[in-house]
Amino acid sequence: MKGTNKYVYIVLEEYNNDGDIQCNVLGAYTDMDKAQKKMDEQLENYKSFGVFEESDFDLMSRDADSLYVYAECDDYYGKIDIIKQEIE
Repeated sequence: MKGTNKYVYIVLEEYNNDGDIQCNVLGAYTDMDKAQKKMDEQLENYKSFGVFEESDFDLMSRDADSLYVYAECDDYYGKIDIIKQEIE
């Protein structure tokens, strides 16, 4: 169908593991709800790492298409962005 815009939502992660920065594509989804669900799952995964204190999650910034959490007393952080990309 010509003229119909379609989008994919790419979930990108940057994670600093004590100075070792890792970048990952966590997934690509056809709708924003699925991408946000993946972002929520990764936040729960961060909580299981044992790196962050519970208070670090109070310091996190978050909106509909991004998340950033960091350990206040260390250099650990997790950054997730949802990128909306038009496809043909």
